[in-house]
Amino acid sequence: MHIIIGAETEYGIFGRSEKHGYITEDFSLAAEVVGSIEYLHPVFKRPLEGIKNEKEHRMAELGLFKKMADLLRKPISAAMAQRYGMSGMVLSNGARFYVDCKHPEYSIPETSNPKDALIAQKAGDFIVNECRKKAEDVLRSEKSPLFARRLQHPTLEIRIDRTNSDGKKSSYAGHENYSVSPEVFRRLVGRAFRPGGDLSPVFMTFLAARQIIAGAGKVGFESGKPISFQISARADFIEREINSSTIDFRPIINTRDIPYADGRFIRRLHVICGDSNMSQLSLFLKFGLTALFLMMLEDGFLERNESVFNRPLSDPVRSYRNVSRDLTLKHEMFFAGGVKKTALEVMAETSELMDKFVSEKALSKVWLEVAEKFKGVINGFYGNRHQNEFSRNLDWVVKERLLEDLVRRKNIGWDHHECFALNLRYHNIDPDSKISVFHRLEKKGEIARIVSENEIKGAVLSPPNDTRASLRGYLAANHPASIESIGWSYVLFKDGTLVNLDDPRGFDVFSVARDRGSLGLLRQVIDVCRRGLSDAR
Repeated sequence: MHIIIGAETEYGIFGRSEKHGYITEDFSLAAEVVGSIEYLHPVFKRPLEGIKNEKEHRMAELGLFKKMADLLRKPISAAMAQRYGMSGMVLSNGARFYVDCKHPEYSIPETSNPKDALIAQKAGDFIVNECRKKAEDVLRSEKSPLFARRLQHPTLEIRIDRTNSDGKKSSYAGHENYSVSPEVFRRLVGRAFRPGGDLSPVFMTFLAARQIIAGAGKVGFESGKPISFQISARADFIEREINSSTIDFRPIINTRDIPYADGRFIRRLHVICGDSNMSQLSLFLKFGLTALFLMMLEDGFLERNESVFNRPLSDPVRSYRNVSRDLTLKHEMFFAGGVKKTALEVMAETSELMDKFVSEKALSKVWLEVAEKFKGVINGFYGNRHQNEFSRNLDWVVKERLLEDLVRRKNIGWDHHECFALNLRYHNIDPDSKISVFHRLEKKGEIARIVSENEIKGAVLSPPNDTRASLRGYLAANHPASIESIGWSYVLFKDGTLVNLDDPRGFDVFSVARDRGSLGLLRQVIDVCRRGLSDAR
């Protein structure tokens, strides 16, 4: 039941200068930001060239290799290298930073619980913003820039937002990853081979209802009937129940099957339907509730307990979109057999099930905290969500409150450009910027914290100490000259020694393909990582 949590964030980026005007969709600008990490952070550097457009993205999705050794022994395209985690920068905290389709993308290191995932995610925002500042300084000066020489100008400004869409049919992802067993993976993605084995309807119901907890809020719409404001920024982009693509016909359940581990024992469930969040509570509950739900599926707990999840939704995609557009939380989703439930009722029932599961399994303190905060949010939704100490801190609820005040004060409509501007400024990642709505509110104590600034800054340089990220980060920071290539699940040393790190839960499980001297170094590094883990415990 030990679930490893990961996340990838695509950051919206644009520049502006007196010479160039607005600069958007520019690969070199994004590469300048990512490349600036070399000035600020111990890294293992690899080529930044990767997927540059949607055509390359689709082609990379088609190229599936079975073994990492195959990728390392034969030439592959830059797009394929990126898809398999073999491009960009590997940081001392075990994370990966790279360019994807003209925007910066940051993947957090593997984490063992939602609090560490939250810390890693916020540390990523800090790193990306520091790189933004450095790239801006370089491109304003007379120094030779890394990539974007043609954009150099004293008035250049770079803005980066943890946004979800640009209002022009483009969506910026906040993807999640969870480790599950091969059996549960097959059942979740619709590949079950026995009657009653399909878990995809169960998971789709959970994800459709989860929006009321993890939605980032959105002014306007991308498709369907016009609406002023909705709970999820991603919902209008969801078009299929199950699909392998992340850019065409986006699904509720994504079937991408790249485990970055030994696929015989662990699979990676790639969740792409969620929003990119700013609120610490939204992030903590998004990671925590999803991991807990998957634990219940692994355990068979839901199958042993009668609940709403025993019936499939009649139309999952329609329900998903309708939940996002229902600010009253009273829209009823239709289930098989004529049963109707609101997303709030589904989440309330889920809360009761999670309370029981956490108690029965005597799970650790962090999972108890997830269940308690979840219950607090549900109680807030049954009352005044803007006054409850839990629900008032969710992204979409905060944003709703700000927008309602703006519309009232200025006597404007929800389609006014100031509403769209506020919606975007909420996601600005620069805590020192006057336009960063979220950070201004957080500094004033109007949005609650779960983790401290010191915890976040500690994760800027240091990896989690209870996953294989500790080994990757230590090698990237201390032995880059000995390494030819390093990724999520392998280390290739320059002397030819290839080490497979097949288990994301630790760094003890590995196999050596060729030993020409680096094994001794690796054993020393593992001893260091073990001592760090022992000290932490």
